[in-house]
Amino acid sequence: MKKSGTLLVATAAMASMATYAAAQPIVDGVVTEGDYGAPLWVNDTNPTGFGNNLDPSVGCADGSEIDALYAVIADNGLGDMWLYIGITGNLESNFNKLELFIDTTEGVGQNILPAINPDVDFGALQRMGDDGSGNGLAFDALFTANAYFTMTNGNCDGEFTEVYANFADLDNQLGYYLGMTSNGIGFLEGGDNPFGIEATIDNSNIDGIDDLVADYSAALAVTTGIEIAIPMAALGDPTDDLLLCAFINGGGHDWISSQVVGGGLWGADNLAEPRTTNFAALYGNQYVTVANGTPRTGAFIIHVGPLYAGQNGQFGVEGAAANEMVYWAYSLRGLGSQFVPPLNVILDLHKPAEVGHTRADANGHANLELKIPGPAAGRTIWFQGCHFEAKTNAVAVSVQ
Repeated sequence: MKKSGTLLVATAAMASMATYAAAQPIVDGVVTEGDYGAPLWVNDTNPTGFGNNLDPSVGCADGSEIDALYAVIADNGLGDMWLYIGITGNLESNFNKLELFIDTTEGVGQNILPAINPDVDFGALQRMGDDGSGNGLAFDALFTANAYFTMTNGNCDGEFTEVYANFADLDNQLGYYLGMTSNGIGFLEGGDNPFGIEATIDNSNIDGIDDLVADYSAALAVTTGIEIAIPMAALGDPTDDLLLCAFINGGGHDWISSQVVGGGLWGADNLAEPRTTNFAALYGNQYVTVANGTPRTGAFIIHVGPLYAGQNGQFGVEGAAANEMVYWAYSLRGLGSQFVPPLNVILDLHKPAEVGHTRADANGHANLELKIPGPAAGRTIWFQGCHFEAKTNAVAVSVQ
């Protein structure tokens, strides 16, 4: 692989400004900047692989998409702080799932979903977790899940749809069926909801992105979708900034769509099997950051975009030491252990080779563009970045 002189800006989740809503949003499925402030992420990269909704009714949708994500921590009007989340778009009323994982505490929680977790929504976490072979949904390097929320809807008659929600405290291994509601109504009934979590949907959107194009302006213009309100007490009253990972999944929690909040750049291709999905291997961060007081510290991590044989691939690192020379290594043989004496670092690759080096900027970012050889098609390649006495995580990427 040959190094190019082109420098590409790595996509990274940016912490939102530490602002709070003047008044709490009303959980009715209508999402406005007046309630939340500017969106934390707008989808301009991934058309939907789960169908474009053409049904304008507030209840039913015949496709699923995420156009943007908004979030704010605000007083609920009674002196309690709540996390309010607005996800514009649609959730098909065929019991597709919105999956939401929340990282409340830096370095504590689940980076890969294990086999053992609370049983909510008929084994949702077990279906995405380790099946005993050492797999399981893997998050980005800095993301460790502490809480989980999932929502679905179906049995729609046009005007109304049935909405069901579940929540799990992953740290304390507690799970709750929160109950059900309908579109436009945030209060959940008939379940075990000790914290009073609210959720609903307005499925009327027929604009935004579609199954061919993800346009920023069109996505930003959508103002209806899913709203969720979770008391901070339900999350253990954390003081760290929160990280949110959200995506649309199949009805059995078994087929991740192309609609994942954050980095992306894989078009409308669905990610498919959750147990073999590794967000760390995708370009950018598949999460957003919600300001909550204590900023997250940066870690030295690598991002690798989708790789296509015969085309240029994009690589980026963040968290490097300022102005350090970053070396990019790869292996065709998988993970291992290789000491590199000049850098005094042990790489996590088996017989690695260098493909280039670039100097990090003052913010610790370094980027590289590499031509992927044609014969690499169908191969899995492992990548890692490093500089003197420091290394990134290692990621495996399949060349298409």
